[in-house]
Amino acid sequence: RTPPAASPHSSHLSGPKHSSSKGKEICVTQINLNRSHHGWDDIIGDAETRQHIILTQEPPLSQKQKRIKSSGGYTALYDKSASKPRAGIMVHRDLIRNTLLLDPLTNTDTTTILLKTQNHTFVLCSMYMDRDRPCPPQILNSVSSYASKHNYPLIIGTDSNAHNTVWGSKISDPVGKARGDDLLESILRENLHIANANATITFDNGRWSNAIDLTLANNQGADLIRQWQ
Repeated sequence: RTPPAASPHSSHLSGPKHSSSKGKEICVTQINLNRSHHGWDDIIGDAETRQHIILTQEPPLSQKQKRIKSSGGYTALYDKSASKPRAGIMVHRDLIRNTLLLDPLTNTDTTTILLKTQNHTFVLCSMYMDRDRPCPPQILNSVSSYASKHNYPLIIGTDSNAHNTVWGSKISDPVGKARGDDLLESILRENLHIANANATITFDNGRWSNAIDLTLANNQGADLIRQWQ
């Protein structure tokens, strides 16, 4: 099997309790699957490490319809009008009834949902930042503004394709550095936090490795993140 280039990383959101999850923390996993079906099977197929929410970038698509498949007890949420979506969120069946897809904040490269629990209402976002387009995309500011307006905790999982030593990335090329500088400026302007711990490598394709996959959060979201890894 060919593994996905990105390494999965996860965090737990403390505090929220849900009747079906017996009050446990909500585990959120983020991974760029590089369209790998085998990588996808590995992520959702292991019942012992089953996750509640999976923020995925470049997920595998069905061959005929080019859709993100719902499987393994998960429902795929994404922009169904997109011909080849590059961002989606998989929601476990225990949580799907309390989940709303935010269509105005969802497009080919971004999926945003509202998740309601007994104690909190969260905004969760999966975002792919195309290396050949401006970084960050305007929708990042829109998602941040929406969460701020409604005072919701916000968690964003993104494949940024951007390099900056602030999040432990190696500066490997001018384009990546310029993107990293622009993204950092936006993160600071939006008052977002970078949850990545200890300069963790998030991309490794066997030839080179780097930290380009970020977990971003606003103040409320950052206060609830536990055990980022």
